[in-house]
Amino acid sequence: LHYLLIRDAIFSLDFEPTCLTRSQLTPSIRGTLFDWMIKVQQYLRMGTESLHLATSLVDHFISRKQIAEHNYQLVGITALFLAGKINERQAASLRTLCYLTEHSYIPKQVGFGFIYTRLNIQVLEWEQTMLDVFNFDLHIPLPHHFLGSALLSCDDFPEHCREQLRLICLYLFDLGLTEFELSKYSSSLRCAAALYLGRRLLLDSGDLTDDRSHLSSPSSDLEFQPNLKRPPLWSLKQAALTGHKEDQRLRRVASIYAAALARLQQQFSVSPTGDVSRLTVSVPEAAFIKYSNRHYGRIARLSQLMNFQYSRLLEEWKGGF
Repeated sequence: LHYLLIRDAIFSLDFEPTCLTRSQLTPSIRGTLFDWMIKVQQYLRMGTESLHLATSLVDHFISRKQIAEHNYQLVGITALFLAGKINERQAASLRTLCYLTEHSYIPKQVGFGFIYTRLNIQVLEWEQTMLDVFNFDLHIPLPHHFLGSALLSCDDFPEHCREQLRLICLYLFDLGLTEFELSKYSSSLRCAAALYLGRRLLLDSGDLTDDRSHLSSPSSDLEFQPNLKRPPLWSLKQAALTGHKEDQRLRRVASIYAAALARLQQQFSVSPTGDVSRLTVSVPEAAFIKYSNRHYGRIARLSQLMNFQYSRLLEEWKGGF
């Protein structure tokens, strides 16, 4: 953990927060690209860590090299291509990735190989450029790398709640991909903040005993198993196993995740039975759709996530910002 924290700190310190402006990009453009990359990851059945490695490669590449706006999606394709080579047993073909860009970059088969035509820059050329920029060091720390040790600190929660916490953290990691403000923070801090918010929402829900709580409305009174005391929100154990104490920065990052959840509350309505209805079409939704799937326990529809009071949470934390 100590080595990972050091490496994580180095990568976060190297990140340039003004990189989007330098390449005439905006957080909205970035959010659109990353939302699309979540959909591609789902379509190709890539691992979630491959997705996060790809998005990290995009951010850190843009931080180190200025590009033209029309090449931004190409950088995303290249990052997915590289991440697949590193993490996947069978990486997606370049032909498939080109197809998913709606033929912006089209491979043509000639003879026994492929000649890749392009509108701007060939994917393989960008792959080499990206490798050169990173000096072939593509192993960027991800929030997932810290999640295992972080969850070990949550033995004060019942087992089914720890599983809920794990899924909530995974969901928040994906949901946070479209939040550019998070990119300047270290992966370990983002992991700790997701856990912090998840613990806060489950503790506030009032029921740590009913593993079917996602099918019911939140309770106002805390109900625990007999002789089970209410766990603290953030103890010394959580601080030790995440590498982050309960301070202003932790609450700040957790509030960014909470704001993303609050925006989804305005876009979707979830009934007590778990049915979803759309209210508006205004924010990236790929993460919500992904984690509404049965494979992820439909965690995105959890009542504690869709019905919490964002204003109350901000009021509670405002002294810590």
